[in-house]
Amino acid sequence: MKKYFPWVLIFFVCLSGCKEDAVIREWVKKVDALRAKTLEAMPQTPYQTEQHHAFRDYFFEIEQMTLQLVQSKDYTAAFNRAIVKVDLKDTCARVFLSRQDWEFILDHCTKNGLFICSEEVRVYSELVTEIRKQLVPAQQKRFDQTPECQGAL
Repeated sequence: MKKYFPWVLIFFVCLSGCKEDAVIREWVKKVDALRAKTLEAMPQTPYQTEQHHAFRDYFFEIEQMTLQLVQSKDYTAAFNRAIVKVDLKDTCARVFLSRQDWEFILDHCTKNGLFICSEEVRVYSELVTEIRKQLVPAQQKRFDQTPECQGAL
């Protein structure tokens, strides 16, 4: 329940007419903290429970954002309006892992031929690609021209 509470809160705040960019900023702030924990856990191999929890929390949050964008046209429209107002370079740097970091985690999530991390880790690249797809063409172009965003694909 704790994991869904922030989403419910954000949803009701959006319904009450708040500025969409404030919602995006709060989400970026949350994901930035989860990303920092993930980067801190990343080099600590072999991965133990603590590292797996850090990975699960970060990648789950990215997955939830992706699902919201895919399932709600209203949310996607609000997201696109808000993304126009943010510094995409800073936002992507704070939200996404680089492909190199993700691949490092992915490589260390396999033990004896078995994938031992949460499934969200494995599909991260697909999630980032899907987030990009939900952007309007002008924002997709900005995404593609921003190394911090493109580096996550």
